[in-house]
Amino acid sequence: MTDDAAGRQQERALAAWAALTSASVRPTRRGVPRLKRSRLRSEPLWPYSQVLHAAVCLSHLPGGPAADSWFTGLERYRSGPAYADTLRIGKRYYDDNAWVGLAAEVAGRPDLATAELAWVRTGEEPDGGVRWREDLRSVHACSTGSAGLLALRLHTRHPDPDLVAFAQRSRRFLSDVLGRDDGLIADNVNAGRVETTVWAYNQGLAVGMDVLLHRHGIERNGLARARALADSTLDHLAVDDRLWRHPPVFVAVFLRLLLLLHAADQDARWTAAVDDYLDRVWTHARDPRSGLFTAGGIGRYDQGSALDQGGLVQLFALRALPRDVAARLA
Repeated sequence: MTDDAAGRQQERALAAWAALTSASVRPTRRGVPRLKRSRLRSEPLWPYSQVLHAAVCLSHLPGGPAADSWFTGLERYRSGPAYADTLRIGKRYYDDNAWVGLAAEVAGRPDLATAELAWVRTGEEPDGGVRWREDLRSVHACSTGSAGLLALRLHTRHPDPDLVAFAQRSRRFLSDVLGRDDGLIADNVNAGRVETTVWAYNQGLAVGMDVLLHRHGIERNGLARARALADSTLDHLAVDDRLWRHPPVFVAVFLRLLLLLHAADQDARWTAAVDDYLDRVWTHARDPRSGLFTAGGIGRYDQGSALDQGGLVQLFALRALPRDVAARLA
């Protein structure tokens, strides 16, 4: 990416962040950020985790915010060894805590990331896969994939065969139990029934795991498998404009992990997919009054804007950063 293009993405990232904080953030009297209530729930953790990850990415840009206060605000969700979905009293979701762990790991907070993974792993089923929520039996691709990716990220810092074994079990579950006939990954399994819906982020998590399994010399075919899944996913999402209609936060997870794949194979198709999507987002989805990406028929997750906006801020910020830094933060 040229310096001019990176500078343009940096400007977009900071503008999108300003719109997010204006619309969705209400600091406490001590200046600790907190999300405003959504229409559905009170300050849910899932959006907070993605805004937290966005702050971590932005902290590497000139003029970007520091992420420390966002980690301070995270403690309002503390519920025992993990975090609840709504301010201490809600349910604890395994995927929510894995997302927090991933943000902590890329922020250079391995102790928090390790503690999060330890709790998330209590949700692993005997035959593999991580449950979605602690009081439910359904096993989801998002919880399994995010936990496996977190394990491999932590293995990068401190090699540990137990982390590798867990990650490999997680990856096999995605292929063997949730793998569809077309090679894509289904959403979840509950009481033996597989929900076959394809969501972008589930494919991205598997791509990211495959890249790291290859990078560490654990699975020689990891890179080839990642490339094949990325190709199949882009083909699937091109039909009926699915990429545009998926919630942006789902797309952001997939595309940021395409940047990890690009760092491994330097195939320009992956960065082209990211840049084409971001250009369309900026040109057609940005509301000129609020600066939020809610126009042009773009997808949306539930009724709130912080979650999708946070995911897109991550992408803009990553495209403004050098390739090696973006791959580390993805």
